[in-house]
Amino acid sequence: MPQKMQAGLLRVLQDGNVRKVGATKEEPVDVRVIAATHRNLQAMVSEETFREDLYYRLQVVELCVPALRERTEDIPPLIDHFLTRFATRYSGSARRSPEPHCTNFPSMGGPANVRQLEHVLLGAWLMTRSPRSVLTTSSCPANRSLERARAAAAGAVQLDSVQPAK
Repeated sequence: MPQKMQAGLLRVLQDGNVRKVGATKEEPVDVRVIAATHRNLQAMVSEETFREDLYYRLQVVELCVPALRERTEDIPPLIDHFLTRFATRYSGSARRSPEPHCTNFPSMGGPANVRQLEHVLLGAWLMTRSPRSVLTTSSCPANRSLERARAAAAGAVQLDSVQPAK
């Protein structure tokens, strides 16, 4: 975040007032801020690329969550969640990923965060033609470009028997 924007955010947090674009007067706001970053803000404060006063204003409660590749036990329930969501969204049947394949994502240089996992699974979901497919790690295109995704799906999608939902 640029220094000028940091100063503006700090002012809003301290004063509790904002001025809408084009407005002539400030209005009070009552907000709570939840901020997330993958950067080391303490180091950025030391390097003077992040305002120290804003850092301390934001750092009321700090929650450090390891990368998804370091929490492989979280991958199977997340996969089930996303596949169920895709089935609802795209009016399909809930495809399953067999448990042994679920923990292979990190070793494949897989997703480091939940959003990346969701997008990898969505790519595999969209590339599998049969609604009775079981998605495996080989179903998930590593590169998100459409041509490579199609090539990966055409050559790598495993149409195994459907695993019963648990």
